[in-house]
Amino acid sequence: MSIYNAMTENFEEILIFNKPALFTCMRIERSTVPQGYFQYEVRRDDESGWGCAVQLAKSIRANRFGTVIINEPIKLSPGGYLNLKPDDIYYYKCDNFLSMKEYMDKYPPAEKQSKKRDCER
Repeated sequence: MSIYNAMTENFEEILIFNKPALFTCMRIERSTVPQGYFQYEVRRDDESGWGCAVQLAKSIRANRFGTVIINEPIKLSPGGYLNLKPDDIYYYKCDNFLSMKEYMDKYPPAEKQSKKRDCER
């Protein structure tokens, strides 16, 4: 199993819970994701082969579908996962790839955005 560096890969730009994020089928080394960004893994369903994303968690071993990186945390259940509905992830730009750096430039960490808004008041 290969694990890749977030800073050297290109990702699909997606929406998860209507928020812009990055997606790849590859496993990403968690330590390579910049501070202020959050990495989750996606589980696929058993029935449709590579089919549909059905669950989000910090780490997934079985039926792993891919990796999501986003600029704000996603609240998981106390069990450490979140069941997904079909429209929770939208692959709207499957032909649009971004590097981690491009995503960082376009979508700074949510924490920095809220501090900037506080300063502007």
